[in-house]
Amino acid sequence: MNILIRLCEPNEIQILRDLACKTYDESFRALNTPETMDAYLQEAFDLEKVRAELANPHSWFYFLFTDDMLAGYIKINQTPAQTDINDEQSLELERIYVKRAFKRRGFGKLLIEHAEKIAKSMGKQYVWLGVWEKNSAAIVFYKEMGYEVFDRHTFRMGEELQSDLVMKKILKP
Repeated sequence: MNILIRLCEPNEIQILRDLACKTYDESFRALNTPETMDAYLQEAFDLEKVRAELANPHSWFYFLFTDDMLAGYIKINQTPAQTDINDEQSLELERIYVKRAFKRRGFGKLLIEHAEKIAKSMGKQYVWLGVWEKNSAAIVFYKEMGYEVFDRHTFRMGEELQSDLVMKKILKP
C-alpha cells in the first residue's frame, strides 16, 4: 500500500469541496436532522467559501492518497486563521476526515502526525482541535493520540448550537 500526503492545489477546489461534503455527511448525518445537515453542508462547503479558505495564506489543506485513491484530508490553521484560540504558539487541526470506505486503516493518525510534524517544524508549542461532544469515537481516538480536553466552545450547525470539546496536545521538541 502506497500512502501519499500532499498539499491541496488551488485547481483542486472542486475535489476538495466534494470530499469535504462527503466525509462530513458520512460522519454526522445520522446524528442530526436532515434539515440541519443540509443547511450546514450548503453553508460550510459553499464553493466560494472553500475557495477563500484554500487561498488563505494561514491555512493549508492536505490530501491523503492510498494507492492513488483519495482517502481523506486535513485542514490546519495558524493565527490569524484559527477558529478560536488564536495563539501564535499553536497550530489548529480544524478538519480531519477520512472517507468511510477507508476508515480503521490508520489514515486519521497519519494525517494528525503529519500536522504535528508541520507544527514542530514551525516551532509551535502545541496543537489543538475542536470535536463535537457527541462524537465519542473521535474523542477516544484523540485521547489515544495524546490530546486532552481543556475547554469548550459553541459550534453552529445550521440553526442549532452544539458544543465542541477543545483538546490540545503539547508538542515535545
